[in-house]
Amino acid sequence: MPAESFPTYGTPRVSVVLAIHNCEEFVGDAITSMQAQSVADWELICVDDASTDSSAEVIESYAAEDDRIRLVRLESNRGPSGARNAGIEAARGEFIAILDADDIATPDRLAISLQAFEDDPELGLLGGQHLVIDAAGVIRGREERPKLSDEQFRASLQRTTTIPHSSMMMRTEDARAIGGYDERLPSAEDYDLILRMSARCKC
Repeated sequence: MPAESFPTYGTPRVSVVLAIHNCEEFVGDAITSMQAQSVADWELICVDDASTDSSAEVIESYAAEDDRIRLVRLESNRGPSGARNAGIEAARGEFIAILDADDIATPDRLAISLQAFEDDPELGLLGGQHLVIDAAGVIRGREERPKLSDEQFRASLQRTTTIPHSSMMMRTEDARAIGGYDERLPSAEDYDLILRMSARCKC
């Protein structure tokens, strides 16, 4: 699709952070799912975490036709947390949405999340529902999660996080204020970030 087919904005409202490491098979589908969003005021920050496959070349092919897509290349592998932090640092939007390279977003994903923030100016972080798909994109399951108040959400964090990582959206200023992801953690970095966000803002 030619670049002139896509609207351009001085400052996007949402910065979608996509961390990639050797995900050439799926990253194109992730990018395409963003281009199919029902709202267009976004930027997609694709952080290539020193991939050794053709992930960066796939991203560049999309970026050449859509100037909302930005490629950030890391010279050395920093892991998922480090790559996402690089995306948070580069973000220009009021909000940050997380999307993993092997996931796709439904067309209304950004619109639903933005509406929730508009409805509650005190809200700092949210998550949504998700479907389980296989490598071919076929739906294999659905995990329904109840809508939780801030109080219920905080209580749930005593057990685990109830937010699928690729459904997360947060205010950029809050994400930066807590220092983003803890790059020292080998796993559960999303749970740690959510715990620290919940200490700062309404979820």
